[in-house]
Amino acid sequence: MKFAIVKIGKSQYKVAEGDQLLIDYISSAKEGEKRQESNVLLIANNSDLLLGKPYIEGAKIDLKVLGEKKGTKIRVSTYKAKARQRKTVGLRPIYTQVLVEKISENLKTKINKKDQVKEKKITF
Repeated sequence: MKFAIVKIGKSQYKVAEGDQLLIDYISSAKEGEKRQESNVLLIANNSDLLLGKPYIEGAKIDLKVLGEKKGTKIRVSTYKAKARQRKTVGLRPIYTQVLVEKISENLKTKINKKDQVKEKKITF
């Protein structure tokens, strides 16, 4: 099974081809739009593992925006004893729903001038 860990916005997600995700709201995303995310931290393909430091150069995740969805209601209350002070605030966060179409990778091992491995392919 091929999967990847990708950073979208402030969060990291474990994705596989064909997965549908609810990610943090992206205001510029339109329904049906295709996006590419290049902040890929890890790609695993059966027994092969490719790690980035911090990101894998040349790796991309193709996403298709399916629309927006509202999350569950969150209620926050504050209370101060003996002061008759109570406050309740609620919200429903908005998420962007995406479909992972393709995980493309660059499996070439790159070595810098000091002969240190920058990206490494590990086999189990």
